[in-house]
Amino acid sequence: MSEKSYEDLADDGAHKKVSSGTSALLAAAFAVGLGASPALADNITFAVIGPHEYDLPVDFKPFNVFVQYGENNTGNRAFDKYGNSVPGSGQNQFVGLSKYVYFWCFPNITDIGFAYEVITPEVGVTGPGTGSGVRGVGDTLTGPAMWFKPTPNSTLGVQNFVQVPVGMKDVTNGYWANYASIFFDAQWPIASLTGNLGVVTRSNQYLPNGSPEAVPGTTYHFNVRLGWVNATIFEPFLALDWQTQSSAYQVENGLILAPHSQETALGAGVMFKFSPTMSLTVRYSHSVEGKAVTMTNAGYFKLAYVW
Repeated sequence: MSEKSYEDLADDGAHKKVSSGTSALLAAAFAVGLGASPALADNITFAVIGPHEYDLPVDFKPFNVFVQYGENNTGNRAFDKYGNSVPGSGQNQFVGLSKYVYFWCFPNITDIGFAYEVITPEVGVTGPGTGSGVRGVGDTLTGPAMWFKPTPNSTLGVQNFVQVPVGMKDVTNGYWANYASIFFDAQWPIASLTGNLGVVTRSNQYLPNGSPEAVPGTTYHFNVRLGWVNATIFEPFLALDWQTQSSAYQVENGLILAPHSQETALGAGVMFKFSPTMSLTVRYSHSVEGKAVTMTNAGYFKLAYVW
Protein backbone atom coordinates (compact mmCIF):
# COMPACT_ATOMS: atom_id res chain seq x y z
CA MET A 1 0.00 0.00 0.00
CA SER A 2 1.42 3.38 -0.98
CA GLU A 3 2.05 5.92 1.76
CA LYS A 4 -0.45 8.75 2.23
CA SER A 5 0.26 12.20 3.58
CA TYR A 6 -1.06 13.46 6.92
CA GLU A 7 -3.61 15.61 5.05
CA ASP A 8 -4.97 12.52 3.25
CA LEU A 9 -5.74 10.71 6.49
CA ALA A 10 -8.81 12.79 7.34
CA ASP A 11 -9.92 12.83 3.69
CA ASP A 12 -9.91 9.05 3.15
CA GLY A 13 -13.28 7.85 1.85
CA ALA A 14 -16.04 10.05 3.25
CA HIS A 15 -13.78 11.95 5.64
CA LYS A 16 -13.66 15.72 5.31
CA LYS A 17 -10.36 17.58 5.10
CA VAL A 18 -10.39 20.92 6.92
CA SER A 19 -8.25 23.84 5.84
CA SER A 20 -4.61 23.84 6.97
CA GLY A 21 -5.19 26.84 9.24
CA THR A 22 -8.18 25.30 10.97
CA SER A 23 -6.42 21.95 11.20
CA ALA A 24 -3.52 23.60 13.01
CA LEU A 25 -5.80 25.24 15.55
CA LEU A 26 -7.70 22.03 16.20
CA ALA A 27 -4.46 20.12 16.56
CA ALA A 28 -3.28 22.72 19.08
CA ALA A 29 -6.42 22.28 21.14
CA PHE A 30 -6.09 18.49 21.00
CA ALA A 31 -2.41 18.50 21.90
CA VAL A 32 -3.28 18.99 25.54
CA GLY A 33 -4.00 15.30 25.71
CA LEU A 34 -6.97 16.20 27.87
CA GLY A 35 -9.38 16.92 25.08
CA ALA A 36 -10.33 16.15 21.51
CA SER A 37 -11.41 17.85 18.31
CA PRO A 38 -12.24 16.91 14.72
CA ALA A 39 -8.56 16.47 13.95
CA LEU A 40 -6.01 13.75 14.48
CA ALA A 41 -4.88 13.32 18.07
CA ASP A 42 -1.23 13.31 19.01
CA ASN A 43 -1.24 12.68 22.73
CA ILE A 44 -2.99 10.14 24.91
CA THR A 45 -5.23 11.43 27.69
CA PHE A 46 -3.38 11.70 31.03
CA ALA A 47 -0.14 10.54 29.39
CA VAL A 48 1.64 13.19 31.49
CA ILE A 49 1.32 11.28 34.78
CA GLY A 50 4.40 9.86 36.49
CA PRO A 51 5.18 7.11 39.00
CA HIS A 52 3.68 7.58 42.49
CA GLU A 53 1.05 9.86 40.90
CA TYR A 54 -1.63 8.35 43.14
CA ASP A 55 0.52 7.31 46.11
CA LEU A 56 -1.75 9.21 48.51
CA PRO A 57 -2.16 9.23 52.32
CA VAL A 58 -5.20 9.18 54.58
CA ASP A 59 -5.65 10.71 58.07
CA PHE A 60 -3.41 13.70 57.37
CA LYS A 61 -3.30 17.44 57.99
CA PRO A 62 -4.21 19.64 54.97
CA PHE A 63 -1.41 20.36 52.51
CA ASN A 64 -0.83 21.85 49.05
CA VAL A 65 0.86 20.59 45.89
CA PHE A 66 1.98 22.43 42.76
CA VAL A 67 2.85 20.36 39.69
CA GLN A 68 4.22 21.55 36.37
CA TYR A 69 3.87 18.99 33.60
CA GLY A 70 5.35 19.35 30.13
CA GLU A 71 5.15 17.36 26.88
CA ASN A 72 6.81 17.91 23.52
CA ASN A 73 5.68 15.77 20.58
CA THR A 74 7.13 15.65 17.07
CA GLY A 75 4.49 14.75 14.51
CA ASN A 76 6.68 13.37 11.73
CA ARG A 77 4.82 10.08 11.46
CA ALA A 78 1.18 9.00 11.80
CA PHE A 79 -1.00 5.91 11.53
CA ASP A 80 -3.67 5.80 8.82
CA LYS A 81 -7.07 4.22 9.47
CA TYR A 82 -5.65 0.79 8.59
CA GLY A 83 -2.80 1.06 11.11
CA ASN A 84 -0.08 1.71 8.51
CA SER A 85 2.77 4.12 9.25
CA VAL A 86 2.52 7.21 7.00
CA PRO A 87 4.03 10.72 6.91
CA GLY A 88 2.70 12.97 9.66
CA SER A 89 1.93 16.68 9.81
CA GLY A 90 5.50 17.62 10.68
CA GLN A 91 4.18 19.88 13.41
CA ASN A 92 6.01 20.19 16.73
CA GLN A 93 3.63 20.53 19.67
CA PHE A 94 4.42 21.56 23.23
CA VAL A 95 1.89 21.37 26.04
CA GLY A 96 2.42 22.51 29.61
CA LEU A 97 -0.04 21.77 32.43
CA SER A 98 0.16 23.88 35.59
CA LYS A 99 -1.71 22.14 38.43
CA TYR A 100 -2.56 23.30 41.94
CA VAL A 101 -4.07 20.76 44.37
CA TYR A 102 -5.42 21.22 47.90
CA PHE A 103 -5.55 18.03 50.01
CA TRP A 104 -7.58 17.50 53.18
CA CYS A 105 -9.48 15.04 55.38
CA PHE A 106 -12.80 15.72 57.13
CA PRO A 107 -12.51 15.41 60.94
CA ASN A 108 -14.95 12.50 61.29
CA ILE A 109 -13.89 10.50 58.20
CA THR A 110 -10.11 10.52 58.32
CA ASP A 111 -9.85 7.16 56.54
CA ILE A 112 -10.84 8.88 53.27
CA GLY A 113 -8.71 11.54 51.59
CA PHE A 114 -10.03 14.41 49.50
CA ALA A 115 -8.46 16.81 47.00
CA TYR A 116 -9.54 19.62 44.71
CA GLU A 117 -7.52 20.49 41.59
CA VAL A 118 -7.24 23.35 39.11
CA ILE A 119 -5.26 22.66 35.92
CA THR A 120 -4.31 25.29 33.33
CA PRO A 121 -2.85 24.15 29.97
CA GLU A 122 -0.28 26.12 27.98
CA VAL A 123 -0.18 25.14 24.29
CA GLY A 124 2.30 25.84 21.50
CA VAL A 125 2.35 24.44 17.94
CA THR A 126 4.94 25.15 15.26
CA GLY A 127 5.58 23.71 11.82
CA PRO A 128 3.67 23.31 8.55
CA GLY A 129 0.27 25.01 8.46
CA THR A 130 0.82 27.09 11.60
CA GLY A 131 2.41 30.21 10.10
CA SER A 132 4.58 31.77 12.78
CA GLY A 133 3.15 29.30 15.32
CA VAL A 134 0.04 28.87 17.42
CA ARG A 135 0.38 29.64 21.13
CA GLY A 136 -1.87 30.35 24.06
CA VAL A 137 -3.49 29.33 27.32
CA GLY A 138 -5.94 26.45 26.86
CA ASP A 139 -9.16 25.41 28.56
CA THR A 140 -9.06 25.10 32.35
CA LEU A 141 -9.86 21.80 34.08
CA THR A 142 -11.11 21.66 37.63
CA GLY A 143 -12.66 19.10 39.95
CA PRO A 144 -12.40 16.85 43.03
CA ALA A 145 -10.85 13.50 43.89
CA MET A 146 -11.39 11.11 46.78
CA TRP A 147 -9.69 7.88 47.81
CA PHE A 148 -9.14 5.28 50.52
CA LYS A 149 -6.46 2.70 51.28
CA PRO A 150 -7.62 -0.93 50.94
CA THR A 151 -4.28 -1.92 52.49
CA PRO A 152 -1.56 0.21 54.14
CA ASN A 153 0.47 0.12 50.92
CA SER A 154 -2.27 0.63 48.31
CA THR A 155 -4.66 3.35 47.19
CA LEU A 156 -7.94 3.26 45.27
CA GLY A 157 -9.91 6.36 44.32
CA VAL A 158 -12.02 8.31 41.85
CA GLN A 159 -11.63 11.73 40.30
CA ASN A 160 -13.81 13.90 38.10
CA PHE A 161 -12.72 17.02 36.24
CA VAL A 162 -14.76 19.45 34.16
CA GLN A 163 -13.00 21.19 31.28
CA VAL A 164 -14.36 24.71 30.77
CA PRO A 165 -13.94 26.34 27.30
CA VAL A 166 -12.33 29.54 28.58
CA GLY A 167 -9.01 29.23 26.75
CA MET A 168 -7.60 31.71 24.25
CA LYS A 169 -9.25 31.77 20.83
CA ASP A 170 -6.52 29.93 18.95
CA VAL A 171 -6.25 27.00 21.36
CA THR A 172 -9.65 26.56 23.01
CA ASN A 173 -11.41 23.28 22.28
CA GLY A 174 -14.71 25.12 21.98
CA TYR A 175 -16.66 22.58 24.04
CA TRP A 176 -17.28 21.43 27.61
CA ALA A 177 -15.80 18.09 28.64
CA ASN A 178 -15.99 15.76 31.62
CA TYR A 179 -13.07 13.54 32.69
CA ALA A 180 -14.09 10.70 35.01
CA SER A 181 -11.58 8.06 36.09
CA ILE A 182 -10.68 5.44 38.64
CA PHE A 183 -7.10 5.60 39.91
CA PHE A 184 -4.96 3.11 41.78
CA ASP A 185 -1.56 2.75 43.41
CA ALA A 186 0.41 -0.05 45.06
CA GLN A 187 3.79 0.06 46.78
CA TRP A 188 6.10 -2.92 47.40
CA PRO A 189 9.68 -3.10 48.74
CA ILE A 190 11.19 -3.14 45.25
CA ALA A 191 8.39 -1.91 42.95
CA SER A 192 5.74 0.77 42.62
CA LEU A 193 2.61 0.68 40.46
CA THR A 194 0.28 3.57 39.71
CA GLY A 195 -2.28 4.38 37.04
CA ASN A 196 -5.84 5.15 36.03
CA LEU A 197 -8.71 4.05 33.80
CA GLY A 198 -11.10 6.70 32.54
CA VAL A 199 -13.60 8.10 30.07
CA VAL A 200 -13.92 11.58 28.55
CA THR A 201 -17.31 12.82 27.33
CA ARG A 202 -17.82 16.11 25.49
CA SER A 203 -20.51 18.59 24.54
CA ASN A 204 -21.05 19.70 20.93
CA GLN A 205 -18.45 22.02 19.42
CA TYR A 206 -18.27 24.87 16.92
CA LEU A 207 -15.16 24.79 14.75
CA PRO A 208 -12.81 27.81 14.89
CA ASN A 209 -13.58 28.79 11.27
CA GLY A 210 -17.33 28.96 11.93
CA SER A 211 -18.12 25.61 10.28
CA PRO A 212 -21.29 23.78 11.38
CA GLU A 213 -21.40 22.47 14.92
CA ALA A 214 -19.49 19.23 15.46
CA VAL A 215 -19.96 16.27 17.79
CA PRO A 216 -16.55 15.29 19.23
CA GLY A 217 -15.87 11.66 19.96
CA THR A 218 -15.92 9.93 23.34
CA THR A 219 -12.53 8.82 24.67
CA TYR A 220 -11.53 5.84 26.83
CA HIS A 221 -8.00 5.74 28.21
CA PHE A 222 -5.69 3.63 30.40
CA ASN A 223 -2.34 4.74 31.86
CA VAL A 224 0.04 2.78 34.07
CA ARG A 225 3.55 3.33 35.50
CA LEU A 226 5.75 0.55 36.94
CA GLY A 227 8.81 1.70 38.88
CA TRP A 228 11.84 0.06 40.48
CA VAL A 229 12.16 1.19 44.11
CA ASN A 230 15.72 1.32 45.43
CA ALA A 231 17.91 3.05 48.02
CA THR A 232 19.01 5.89 45.70
CA ILE A 233 17.13 9.06 44.73
CA PHE A 234 16.63 7.61 41.22
CA GLU A 235 13.57 5.51 40.42
CA PRO A 236 13.57 4.11 36.85
CA PHE A 237 10.15 3.22 35.51
CA LEU A 238 8.25 1.88 32.51
CA ALA A 239 5.10 3.48 31.09
CA LEU A 240 2.13 2.24 29.10
CA ASP A 241 -0.57 4.53 27.71
CA TRP A 242 -3.61 3.45 25.67
CA GLN A 243 -6.52 5.37 24.21
CA THR A 244 -9.46 4.86 21.86
CA GLN A 245 -11.82 7.54 20.61
CA SER A 246 -15.05 7.36 18.62
CA SER A 247 -15.53 9.32 15.37
CA ALA A 248 -16.23 13.06 15.33
CA TYR A 249 -18.85 14.34 12.90
CA GLN A 250 -20.80 17.43 11.87
CA VAL A 251 -24.25 17.91 13.39
CA GLU A 252 -25.68 19.40 10.18
CA ASN A 253 -25.05 16.54 7.78
CA GLY A 254 -23.36 13.74 9.73
CA LEU A 255 -20.13 14.20 7.75
CA ILE A 256 -17.24 12.49 9.54
CA LEU A 257 -14.53 14.98 10.49
CA ALA A 258 -12.21 12.51 12.21
CA PRO A 259 -12.49 8.71 12.09
CA HIS A 260 -12.44 6.37 15.03
CA SER A 261 -8.89 6.33 16.38
CA GLN A 262 -6.79 4.35 18.81
CA GLU A 263 -3.20 4.29 20.00
CA THR A 264 -0.87 2.43 22.33
CA ALA A 265 2.43 3.98 23.45
CA LEU A 266 5.27 2.56 25.54
CA GLY A 267 7.93 4.55 27.33
CA ALA A 268 10.66 4.64 29.96
CA GLY A 269 11.90 7.30 32.33
CA VAL A 270 13.42 8.22 35.67
CA MET A 271 11.95 9.89 38.74
CA PHE A 272 14.41 11.98 40.77
CA LYS A 273 13.25 12.07 44.42
CA PHE A 274 15.21 15.06 45.70
CA SER A 275 13.35 15.26 49.02
CA PRO A 276 10.00 14.31 50.56
CA THR A 277 8.63 17.60 49.18
CA MET A 278 10.19 17.83 45.71
CA SER A 279 10.64 15.50 42.74
CA LEU A 280 11.38 15.66 39.02
CA THR A 281 10.27 13.03 36.50
CA VAL A 282 11.45 12.73 32.89
CA ARG A 283 10.30 10.20 30.27
CA TYR A 284 10.32 9.33 26.57
CA SER A 285 7.41 7.47 24.94
CA HIS A 286 6.72 6.21 21.41
CA SER A 287 3.69 4.62 19.73
CA VAL A 288 3.76 0.88 19.13
CA GLU A 289 0.40 0.68 17.33
CA GLY A 290 -2.49 2.89 16.31
CA LYS A 291 -5.14 3.87 13.77
CA ALA A 292 -6.04 7.31 12.39
CA VAL A 293 -3.75 9.13 14.80
CA THR A 294 -0.45 10.99 14.88
CA MET A 295 2.23 8.81 16.42
CA THR A 296 3.41 9.62 19.91
CA ASN A 297 7.10 10.55 19.69
CA ALA A 298 7.33 12.61 22.83
CA GLY A 299 9.39 13.68 25.79
CA TYR A 300 7.68 14.41 29.11
CA PHE A 301 8.61 16.04 32.38
CA LYS A 302 6.89 16.55 35.72
CA LEU A 303 8.09 18.83 38.53
CA ALA A 304 6.19 18.49 41.83
CA TYR A 305 6.47 20.54 45.03
CA VAL A 306 4.59 19.88 48.28
CA TRP A 307 4.03 22.33 51.12
